[in-house]
Amino acid sequence: MGRKRKLLGASASCEAQGNCSESATSDRFSDLPDEVAHHILSLLTFKDLTRVGAVSKRCGQLHLSVPVVDFRSHWHWLGQLENYLHNLRLMRSMERYLLCRGDNRMQRFCMDWNFYLTRRPTQDYFRVITWIHNALRCNVEELDLCISGVPSFSLPPFLPQSLRSLSVRLSMEIFKTPSPSISSNLRYLKLVLVKIEDERFFKWITCCCKCIKQLELVHIQGIRNITIESSSLEYFYGFIQSDILHVNISGEKLEGIDMCLWFHGYPEISCNSLKIFAPNLKNLNWKSSNGRYSPNLGKLMSLEKVQLFLDSQVNELDKVLCSICSAKDLIINERTIKAIFKDGSTAVPILDNICNLTVHFTSLNDDLVPAVASLLKRMPNLNFLSMKTTSSRSWDAQTSAGFGIEYWKLQNLAFLHQLKEVTIEYPDNVSNELEFARYILEHAQNLKKMVNLLNFEDTQFEVLARMVSRSKMISTATVLIRKDSKRWWGLVTPIMDPYFIL
Repeated sequence: MGRKRKLLGASASCEAQGNCSESATSDRFSDLPDEVAHHILSLLTFKDLTRVGAVSKRCGQLHLSVPVVDFRSHWHWLGQLENYLHNLRLMRSMERYLLCRGDNRMQRFCMDWNFYLTRRPTQDYFRVITWIHNALRCNVEELDLCISGVPSFSLPPFLPQSLRSLSVRLSMEIFKTPSPSISSNLRYLKLVLVKIEDERFFKWITCCCKCIKQLELVHIQGIRNITIESSSLEYFYGFIQSDILHVNISGEKLEGIDMCLWFHGYPEISCNSLKIFAPNLKNLNWKSSNGRYSPNLGKLMSLEKVQLFLDSQVNELDKVLCSICSAKDLIINERTIKAIFKDGSTAVPILDNICNLTVHFTSLNDDLVPAVASLLKRMPNLNFLSMKTTSSRSWDAQTSAGFGIEYWKLQNLAFLHQLKEVTIEYPDNVSNELEFARYILEHAQNLKKMVNLLNFEDTQFEVLARMVSRSKMISTATVLIRKDSKRWWGLVTPIMDPYFIL
């Protein structure tokens, strides 16, 4: 009898030790430092976050103090009734969470909500606005909102001083202009697919966002004129494809502008306009199409890198080049080059600061060669040259066989003596590109490297390899010939192993 009790006692002891070991193993997460546990929980969706919060008392405390709350509903895989019930449960769960969380500081709050699928849009809208107010009450630093299915959206009547980043994405609903009394410490503001009622919104940015450093406007509608004036703004991104007529950007601290302008022409308007005042601008990425307008960039004396993909209807491109003449890197496309020299313009300035040039074209066809030659003449200090094709489809190619090496010899290109590296991507028809490459090899005495990127065609490889071996190279440059096996519809992925090296 005594032996049986001992065995039972030992068994109970082992079972207790096993439970303790299992409990210790399952509770390892709770033993993590707060900052580590918070980082892990910040990667979870709201649904998973609430599940973790139910594991233990410690997990419950952690999930109520997690710095990032990602509340994005996933209604699009469900039926209409299921969507409604699903969203209703989500709304109740969020309200309970925010009530229990109280004023615990929040770093980021993300919300994505679709009111098209709700049966009570007005009531539900006020519930969602209450969540935003509660997040602001937690001194949130980053607010990321994606809302659709409401006639309009407006910011709360107060913005905490802690709020540094605000991103709002609608579905072309009206974004109401904040009250002039709403000041903020915003550093970052992004608006996507919104309609702006009037120009007072930009006055609000000027007057009430004194600390803003980055502004992004994507698919903005509802207004004709955009005027951005800021003494603190450092970077502006604009994808403007609507009825905008005039764009005015002004900022003494602006260092980067990245804009895509697709103006819509109006018969009653003689010309659209673009005006930039940014004396400390370093990087300019400017693309435009479908609009006749006159740009005024002023003097950009601090400019370092420029990308110009412009339409032929842009006026006074020679003045644009005067404005960017201090840049060291230039990326330009075929349409822009043709537009600059379409009338054989001689007013184009000498770009003697450009040392790195990248040209994008379909092919170096006969219509393009004279314009490219004229551009190269104006860059006497070029060190790096890259020619990239934007398509490898043979039906895009135009005639490319009329300009041989003798033509290039007549151009007397001043940069040849200091050219160090050249990269050329070849389309299906390689004639003009091949003659230009031969000219470089035989006249660039300080060339260090030439990279030739081909289509996946053996004939091109043989032709180019024969040209390289027969050319009278004046330098000791390394010449690489590579095949682009994944180049199709503009996709270029070079294979890194050279097929041919000299």
